[in-house]
Amino acid sequence: MNDSLRELLHSVELLDIHMDGFVARTDNRALIKSGEGLQLLGRRARDEIKTQPATGDTPARIEVRYAMGLMVTGPGQEGNEEPIRAGVIECHLVAIYTVNGSLPDMQTIEAFADTSVLFNLWPYWREFVQESSQRLQWPTIRLPLFKFTNPVTPTPSRSKSASSATPKPATRARKRPPVE
Repeated sequence: MNDSLRELLHSVELLDIHMDGFVARTDNRALIKSGEGLQLLGRRARDEIKTQPATGDTPARIEVRYAMGLMVTGPGQEGNEEPIRAGVIECHLVAIYTVNGSLPDMQTIEAFADTSVLFNLWPYWREFVQESSQRLQWPTIRLPLFKFTNPVTPTPSRSKSASSATPKPATRARKRPPVE
């Protein structure tokens, strides 16, 4: 971790986290209910970073928006190995921070967005996925804890090509016993 990121971490305060839109739908109820061979593909992409410098008594602000998504697929039919989409859960999460002092350079803000912001947003995403899967009457989906694989590698932003935001395997859905 470089010194400017360390300095930002010591001067930043979380002001708000909120959801800015969501989709949760079932595309194939029979496949979901069977629970057989379900796979989860997750994705996250940083949509936007907004900054506002300090003015007078108003502290500087950093606002980061992430798109989070989870697609549930099932095995393809005989003769067609293409997985069948069974459902999707997606949302946009926004985190807003105040910064005591001046804003650092954009590279430091991006490193902050790709590490600390994701770490702060992940519990909200986990809760949304678990609650949505239950409301949709799917097997309960419990995402794992967030772990940094490489805290200095930037997360793909939506401004880059779609291939840079390749879905990654998430976790398995837990099969709930049928309701009698």
